[in-house]
Amino acid sequence: MKRKIILNLAVSIDGYIASEDGGFDWIVGDGDEKLDTQNKWDYTEFLSNIDVVVMGRKCYDQNFHNDFKDKKVYVATSKDLKDHDNIHFVTGDICKVIEDERLNEGKDIFPIWWGRPSR
Repeated sequence: MKRKIILNLAVSIDGYIASEDGGFDWIVGDGDEKLDTQNKWDYTEFLSNIDVVVMGRKCYDQNFHNDFKDKKVYVATSKDLKDHDNIHFVTGDICKVIEDERLNEGKDIFPIWWGRPSR
């Protein structure tokens, strides 16, 4: 059975994930526990079912990869960067890399995206 690719993100109605400066303080409830519910989503449990993370270079530059030291991390980039530790830089077809991972045994795959789409 193929592994699942699970995308989880917060996005504004106009399609943005981050503000122009890369911030996410616009997300109502960020750090505000009064909005928590009894059925709160457990991020730690979610991550226990993930063993591959995919991100863009901007997320890498903001050190998001540091949250996934026990996962294989692919970083999509146009720069020629050298792989290190659990980080694998991909300058080619990232979709092919993810599809190849889906065919391997393992847990699910978590693509994260943080930024502003080009207009």
